[in-house]
Amino acid sequence: MAAAVAAVRRHRRRLLLRSVARDLVGGIEALSELDVAADMRRRGLPEPDRQVVRRRPSGTEYLDCDLPAYDVVLEIDGAGHEEPQQRLDDVVRDITLLSEGRSVVRLPIATYALDRERVLDALEQLLVSRGWQRPAA
Repeated sequence: MAAAVAAVRRHRRRLLLRSVARDLVGGIEALSELDVAADMRRRGLPEPDRQVVRRRPSGTEYLDCDLPAYDVVLEIDGAGHEEPQQRLDDVVRDITLLSEGRSVVRLPIATYALDRERVLDALEQLLVSRGWQRPAA
């Protein structure tokens, strides 16, 4: 798909198509992840690695947004994360990440929708506390 979008030379939605293709190639799995990625980009926050694959004895895990330079993992939780088995899997994964020195931020997407800017402010503060510096203008 990315190759087909790259071949588009003239179309009124060309920039949108390229942006969506870039996010899909980058590993976005859900529309909520696309919204958070766009908001992070708009705020100038660092670009995370998306859908990072981790092989564990318990199976394969995927990290939604990994910021390894700052030891932060951002997990974007949709409604499926309310299911008891998924919650258990999330808790065990979070404890494992914490034992590795990583901080896990769980972001329920319904909560994020209430006040995106407040959440982004807090995320920026966390990243700054971990050494991130806003690029000079």
